[in-house]
Amino acid sequence: MVKSGTILKTLGRPASRERCRCALCVKSFVTLYWAEVATEFEPRTGQRAGWASTRNPHYDGSRSYWAQPVLYCYQWHNKAPAGSLLVLAPFFASAYCPPEIVSAIARDEKRGSYLATARRAGMTPDDATEPGSRVIFDKNGDSHIRRDVYYTPDYTLSTISYDPRLNYRSSIILAQAMGATFASDQHDRIVALGRGYYGSRAISGITGPGVSVIAREPKAEYGRGRFKSDGTRVFISNGKLWDHRVEDASGWFFTRAGDAYAAIRVAAGGCHISTIRFAEEEKAKELEDPHGHYLDFNDMWAPVVIQMGRATDYKSFGDFCAAVKANRFEYQDGKLTYTSAAKDTYEYWSNSKTLPRINGTTVKLNPAKTFDSPFLSMEHGSSKAVITYPGRKDFVVDFK
Repeated sequence: MVKSGTILKTLGRPASRERCRCALCVKSFVTLYWAEVATEFEPRTGQRAGWASTRNPHYDGSRSYWAQPVLYCYQWHNKAPAGSLLVLAPFFASAYCPPEIVSAIARDEKRGSYLATARRAGMTPDDATEPGSRVIFDKNGDSHIRRDVYYTPDYTLSTISYDPRLNYRSSIILAQAMGATFASDQHDRIVALGRGYYGSRAISGITGPGVSVIAREPKAEYGRGRFKSDGTRVFISNGKLWDHRVEDASGWFFTRAGDAYAAIRVAAGGCHISTIRFAEEEKAKELEDPHGHYLDFNDMWAPVVIQMGRATDYKSFGDFCAAVKANRFEYQDGKLTYTSAAKDTYEYWSNSKTLPRINGTTVKLNPAKTFDSPFLSMEHGSSKAVITYPGRKDFVVDFK
């Protein structure tokens, strides 16, 4: 991939016909990137709230989103940056700035609740048509990777879904982290991940309105050491989320932060609590984690449900807990069936090549749109992406 500094230097160079054509194309890609970020941006914390990511072991909130200083300059939030900003000099030196419609989306704290779905690239040569390419698709232009973000003004859920029958490049499967972030503070978060350091293809999941279901990937590499994982776990940050925890006899783990409620349940085997994280070393040295606690699954293959709720939708936290416990939750012969607060039914098979289902329909890893949200839409195969925001004229990003 082209580095951001190279892109922005290109945007700021003197004009020539070829360079202008290149700059226009690069500008379109950069605008599309920021448009997706805007749809899942939380202006109160200055963070990209859609957390589902790879190659990012800093899942505990101890580090801010890399672009937070840039987005402060773009006036997306009011969290003034601290420390040296030299690494971001290319951004500040560039004449590029996101279209105002993109910034308007990012700044809007009350843009409602919605699901944003996007395709991702990253198949390996074994399953693709262009072995020499860094970004690979099959003969139909599909890559069989889906990223879902459910945004609300109080919390955001996000996951990445993979096809257990296919292979993917390391850049899209290493150090995966998926789960929930909270609008109350950048440090408030619940993150599912593999147990180990920089695990390869440790987990996969699916997200819908108010809920994520996540499980260990059948192709996860078992063991200790770099790129391996020997279990599945959920990180819960210290502070509000850990202090407000309720470990219910039903198997549900409840907590809250700000105006968001959360419920976590492992499908089988239960879990035990740990404060051990793994250091960046070949043998994954164990260290005490000062940032949070872990729910380590006793059955590493068991799926986990993260059910969220907003305080505005319930009379109290206790009312939320009672409602979640009344939801259908069944696990038999390796298959989880869960009916969410939104009345959607999820079926998820553990350690299986069967793709999950929502309301009886198999999840499509290659949806009709490359980007699909109320603010950003792009039909797969089209050269045009449309950015939308109430009260403003649609902005079309055209790659032709």
